[in-house]
Amino acid sequence: MKKGLVILLVILSFLLIGCVKDNLDKEEKYLKEYATDYYNKFMTSKLDSYEITISMLEESNKTDQTDYDLSKLKSCKNDSYVTITIENEEKIYDFKLNCKS
Repeated sequence: MKKGLVILLVILSFLLIGCVKDNLDKEEKYLKEYATDYYNKFMTSKLDSYEITISMLEESNKTDQTDYDLSKLKSCKNDSYVTITIENEEKIYDFKLNCKS
C-alpha cells in the first residue's frame, strides 16, 4: 500500500512539474517576442546588455507604437524581465520570471 502511494505521489509530482515548466515556456516565448520587438523599436544606445521588464512593455502600450497582449503574461509580476545580451551581433536571452504556477 505504501509503495503504491509513493509511486502515485512521484507520478503526480512529475505531472505538476511538467505543467509548471510548460507554462513558463509559454511565458518565456511571449516575453521574448515582445522584448525583441521592444528592443528593435526603443533601444538605441550601444550597450552590450538590455533589461526589459513587463512594466516597460506595459508603459509602451500606452503609446500608439505597441499593442502587446500582456494578458498572456498575466500570471507574472511586473518586475519579471528578460535580459538581452548582444554578443557578436547575436541576441542571448536570460529570463527572470516571477510568475504563479
